[in-house]
Amino acid sequence: MSADDHDRLVALASHVPHLLAGALMNEAAEAAEQDAVLLQLAAGGFRDMTRIAAGDPTMWPDVLFENRVAITQTLEDLETRLVALRVALGSNGRSTVEESLRTASEARRRLPGRALSSENLAHIRVVISDQPGSLATVTKAASELLINIYDIEIAHGIEGVGGTLLLAVDAHEASTLSEALRALDFKVASEQ
Repeated sequence: MSADDHDRLVALASHVPHLLAGALMNEAAEAAEQDAVLLQLAAGGFRDMTRIAAGDPTMWPDVLFENRVAITQTLEDLETRLVALRVALGSNGRSTVEESLRTASEARRRLPGRALSSENLAHIRVVISDQPGSLATVTKAASELLINIYDIEIAHGIEGVGGTLLLAVDAHEASTLSEALRALDFKVASEQ
């Protein structure tokens, strides 16, 4: 691979996502100054998209400026895509928006990785207390059943009350894990 190709690909796969996560997080933080409830409403998708914004801000400027030509081109390409979506939304271009979401969904499902494709995952919601060992009890139950938890998210409740775990597991194993957790007196709901 040539140096230019490497720079172009790394810009798209690593550098621009970091800039986008930071921009989205900054936009939300600024909006939250007037509407404090905003960040409390931040669901899994927002948290997934902004996770890398929490990275070390002192490391990134050198990396970004070193590859600024490829990053700038990638940002321009992305701006064009975002403008097309904005125009489609403004002109009731439903088919354009649907097509963008469809192709993105298909591309995301083809993304290489260790996890199962999303259509083979089930999500289990587990009400969990804010007590030492609660999370360990859930993950131990999965481990003892040799069930892999592909993703885990914790939605915190009011301080000291607990919250909800969202576990992504193989759809074929979801009912087994749900039953095991119920046997341990957890409140569990499953969704495919």
